[in-house]
Amino acid sequence: MSKLRIRKDIDTLSHDELDTLVKAFQHIISLKPDDKNSYFTIAGYHGLPAPMYCQHRTVLFPTWHRAYLLRLENALRSAPGCSDLALPYWNETSSPSVKRGLPDIFTRKDYTFKDGTSVPNPLFSYKLQEDVHDLDDKGKDLSDGYTKLRGYDTVRYPYSGLVSSDFSSKTLEHNVEVNKLPPGQPTALLNGNVMRWLNMKTFENWEGKTIPAGIADGFKECLNAPNYTVFSNTDSAQDWNTTEVKGGFGSVVVSLEGPHNSMHLAIGGFDVPDQGNFNVYPFANGDMGENDTAAFDPVFFFHHCFIDYMFWKWQDIHNKSKQLDIIPDLDGAKGLTLDTPLEPFTKEEFILGDNRPLTSNDVTNTANLGYDYPRPEFDSILPGPDLREGPKITATGINRARIRGSFVVSTWAKGKNGEPDILLDTKSVLSRWNVESCENCQNHLDVKSHRKLYGFSDEEALNTDFYALIHTRDNPEGIDTIGGNKIQTEIGTAH
Repeated sequence: MSKLRIRKDIDTLSHDELDTLVKAFQHIISLKPDDKNSYFTIAGYHGLPAPMYCQHRTVLFPTWHRAYLLRLENALRSAPGCSDLALPYWNETSSPSVKRGLPDIFTRKDYTFKDGTSVPNPLFSYKLQEDVHDLDDKGKDLSDGYTKLRGYDTVRYPYSGLVSSDFSSKTLEHNVEVNKLPPGQPTALLNGNVMRWLNMKTFENWEGKTIPAGIADGFKECLNAPNYTVFSNTDSAQDWNTTEVKGGFGSVVVSLEGPHNSMHLAIGGFDVPDQGNFNVYPFANGDMGENDTAAFDPVFFFHHCFIDYMFWKWQDIHNKSKQLDIIPDLDGAKGLTLDTPLEPFTKEEFILGDNRPLTSNDVTNTANLGYDYPRPEFDSILPGPDLREGPKITATGINRARIRGSFVVSTWAKGKNGEPDILLDTKSVLSRWNVESCENCQNHLDVKSHRKLYGFSDEEALNTDFYALIHTRDNPEGIDTIGGNKIQTEIGTAH
């Protein structure tokens, strides 16, 4: 077997390695949009334009995206002089990331090569080469949809990318105001939002310890998931937490997809919910914040390379590097197997055999795909938070078919004796602007939010009033009722 390519932390790349990466992206972005290796073609596999192939809230989430990344990496390697390229990842739990936010390779408008020449930075934004249309079930453009036309440039928080007819005027007005900010301030706002999501702390418990609930801690917690099924996706973890963690016993599991969703929303335009201090730019709507066009933002692939890194690490910890298994009766797994085709990919594309569909079994072992990650490398992933027994809170009654776009569920404890309410947890739900046209979405509409209340004793939990809010694009400050139904909270004690 030939030497494996090593996917590195992008912060550790040399100038020469960055030059190669930028040249490769320049190449695939310059290809005609109907070229099989063009950025437009590959980015379009994820959402718009239809058909929408991506897997979310199913056991195929890690494996489909592993195949997707490899498809992009192979396209990059087809660029002249780039055959040895390995796609780097953005280490979202590293010390630089939690203190800085995005690496500046993603926020510079121009890139300067080692020889001193400069070019527009292809990792900053992508200009659509063709229209992408958000259509209803009759094939008609949705006036309030996610349609974006040729020449559109992808954006991130605090900008808005809602440019369909119902929103175009408001978006123009919003972005004009953002552009009035001092130079560098929009990037500072983006990085500030990313850092808040990464580092978010909730409250001090009765022992005086800070209970963490940020993205970085979510990634640490997901490594403790006891099996691949609940590790892989939010629906399976939700079902497990509902049926297996009975009466409050057992640790609530966190799936890989959970913190993954939160980073999408951090870059795409949701602020961390807080009492009386919600999104400073409530109309912000970056492409990363909705599945429809997320993959057209180049940072998507570096975020997902980190997700694949976490998948690789979980496999390594749990001795699953060569073989996975599925619990078939859990939500998110029903009707799926490790031989379910990962459309639209074929084995032939990855030099793994004939033109048969690629499956999860084909991509389980990264060595068979020609790449690996650095060893040892995970010293920056510290142990997760204290997982001792404690009561559990569940928020129910949330149907995402009634919500336009992605959203956040926040869970709160009412303050006592005049003290402010306490934010206990957030759950990010990466969705689509119009779920009616997404078959996979229709199979996964019910949303529940589970959280172990490590800072509470059973008695404290039973004597505290809790509530949950939904923070949507239309109501970023949070609402407690969806479609006339109030969101419910339930407490299960540990003893």
